[in-house]
Amino acid sequence: MRSTLLLILFLGLIACNQDEGNEMNDPNRLAVGESKTIVVEAIEFWNDATINVEAGEVYSITSTGEWVDLDIETDADGFSDPILDNFSHLKRVPDANWFELIAAVDSNYFYIVGGDAEITFEQGGSLSFFANDAEDFYDNNSGNISTVITRID
Repeated sequence: MRSTLLLILFLGLIACNQDEGNEMNDPNRLAVGESKTIVVEAIEFWNDATINVEAGEVYSITSTGEWVDLDIETDADGFSDPILDNFSHLKRVPDANWFELIAAVDSNYFYIVGGDAEITFEQGGSLSFFANDAEDFYDNNSGNISTVITRID
């Protein structure tokens, strides 16, 4: 009887250690120095990066390519327009340029990225991206940019 209890206890400890190891090896987390490239579509309200980040992690994010807002061509740094700027309060991130690349953690916490940024995430969660536009005007967007996400710390 005692040996059976010891065996059950031992197997339980092994199972717990394996579960802890699986949590630390999240397949959607990047290791330090690891990169992933995604395509961010201007027409998409959310572009899921399939990357999980943790608070305090530092990432380098760079983008190339062009996207179009109706007939205005731009890159990930976005644009400013004297007429449209009167409606900046309608942008999903009012302090960023129109069509500037934005990173989001759990669709709640926004980080202005543009074409090149180093970001220390203050919250953990699922990472996604979008072109900064007014919420109801994504249907006139086109193009995509290639975005490289690299964990540096």
